[in-house]
Amino acid sequence: MQFLLQKIWELLLPIPMPWQVVIVFLLAMPLAPLIILRCLPWLTVKILHIVSFFVELIVQFLLLIEYRKTRIIRNSKANPPEIFYILGDILVKCVRYTQFSKVSSEHLSKNIFRVPWKFRQKKWYALPLILLPIWILRPYLGNSSFTVFIDSSVAQWCSLEQWIQIGEWIPSELTCSYPNSSPRWNAFLKTKEYQLKREIQEYTREIDTHSNNQNTYYDRGNAYLDIENIEAAFKDYTSSVKIDPKYAPGYFGRGQIYLLQKDKSGALKEFSKAVSVDPKYAPGYFGRGQIYLLQKDKSGALKEFSKAVSVDPKYALSYVGLGYIYQTEGDKDAALQEYNKAIQIDPNCALAYEKLANLYYQNNDNKAAIKQYKKAAEISLKVNQIELYNEVVSILDKLQKISGN
Repeated sequence: MQFLLQKIWELLLPIPMPWQVVIVFLLAMPLAPLIILRCLPWLTVKILHIVSFFVELIVQFLLLIEYRKTRIIRNSKANPPEIFYILGDILVKCVRYTQFSKVSSEHLSKNIFRVPWKFRQKKWYALPLILLPIWILRPYLGNSSFTVFIDSSVAQWCSLEQWIQIGEWIPSELTCSYPNSSPRWNAFLKTKEYQLKREIQEYTREIDTHSNNQNTYYDRGNAYLDIENIEAAFKDYTSSVKIDPKYAPGYFGRGQIYLLQKDKSGALKEFSKAVSVDPKYAPGYFGRGQIYLLQKDKSGALKEFSKAVSVDPKYALSYVGLGYIYQTEGDKDAALQEYNKAIQIDPNCALAYEKLANLYYQNNDNKAAIKQYKKAAEISLKVNQIELYNEVVSILDKLQKISGN
């Protein structure tokens, strides 16, 4: 049943609020009477038939046992205990009740399809449309008992969607944060969120079975980070390095979180731990290069990105870092070469497309910039880099308005 609900609801994911609610209610209005007045009675009749059949079968079997037992006692010229007669009476009455139930269910079955099940007053179909002006006016209504009711209703609706998709009755912080910010009713994003949350459930089941696997904790931490649950992600990264103190990805994950929280010293410490336990771990050097860039230390950043390339020539982000340094120094050709290297190694490196677009934009090639921004937006959404996606889309919208595209 849950699987069926998921598949039906996935068709509604592309529909933004409040139209999603309107459509569900409009569909439910004719379906609800059909289910209540036709399907449920029909199902009740079938259940009664099945229950009556098995009850009668059991009672007849017990009567047969009672009859044979009584006959054996009488053949021995003794009187059966009174309890046998009482039990026999009860069983006979049970047979009568089951037969009465069968007759009643058959009578109900004949009359089910005579009951009208449609809404006769069509004005009820206009009720869901009341949601539209309420939704539009809500941001301007301030705080009151009425607006609290509106917000709680939205939260309940989001919780319903979460329950259908992953079995948890709680509104999503990723795609349902109304009215503090407009909900991100992006079909791909919502589908990705539920996919990640199902993966988290799988990782959790695996951890419950094998609690000493650092890779599972790290993978679950990445999934939590993708749905913006920073606290849970950090906890899982920490668990991974507790299991194996030389597990470099766990320190890198914690460094990413410190970087998101603008804690440069904390991030640098974690990235340094990653390369100290594994000197050939390229992401650790890339992370340190990012910190040096934030600290305006280009030479230090260049050294770290170069080191990342030397330990792992297939790590695409290292070339993005090198390209950005060349770009800031005005060496367009060298930057272009590094960005293209990154894309050649990893065609899904969204950051490389974004930096390449910036390079074209700085050189007044708006057409090429728009093309690369679109590619960056497409890939960042695909790989769930939501922060980068929002940044790219914002720039792209402005650039398209300027260019008239």
